Amino acid sequence: MKRLLFLTCLLLISITDLYAQEDKVLSKNGMLRATAGIEPGILLNSGQLTTYISGLLEYHLQERVSVRGDVSMYFNLNNSSLLDNHGLYFGALYHFTDKSLIDPYIGLQPGIHLSRFRYTDDLGTTEYQSNFRVLPVASIVGGLNCYVSRFFNFYISSRAVFGTFSGGGAPLSMPLHELRINFGLGFNLSLKKK
Repeated sequence: MKRLLFLTCLLLISITDLYAQEDKVLSKNGMLRATAGIEPGILLNSGQLTTYISGLLEYHLQERVSVRGDVSMYFNLNNSSLLDNHGLYFGALYHFTDKSLIDPYIGLQPGIHLSRFRYTDDLGTTEYQSNFRVLPVASIVGGLNCYVSRFFNFYISSRAVFGTFSGGGAPLSMPLHELRINFGLGFNLSLKKK
């Protein structure tokens, strides 16, 4: 994993260095950006590893302000007690640079999760599954986009999710506080004429 991250960063730096000439500027105003990728994470209360397929659609209202919607689909790869934890998020992001090929950002995205757990009775002898529950969550996102052309970018982002599962037949509430990371190739398209 460390080797893959190192190679990705090296590729980003080399491509960005080739493209980043002084006469090259990229206006984000009116830009539509989309990504899709694998998003690993960790539940903070249990240390359990999680895996999602995620995607986003983002529109830049101004150079430094964008609105973004994200979707994530959970895969229970390690047979954990968290059976389902799919999410939808929508919110605003603030970008720290204008017309730059390097674009750091931070934002808030409230959302909802469709979640379900496996749990045992008080004696630990009988296993049950909770019903699906739609849960409110809050998330903080931050990351870095590196635009390598008018149509492509590399990105790395992280997300902190805060929420609690309760009800659905489960005897106790379970925190869904989680940290996630995502990186890969993104696509962008300017929708405004220059």
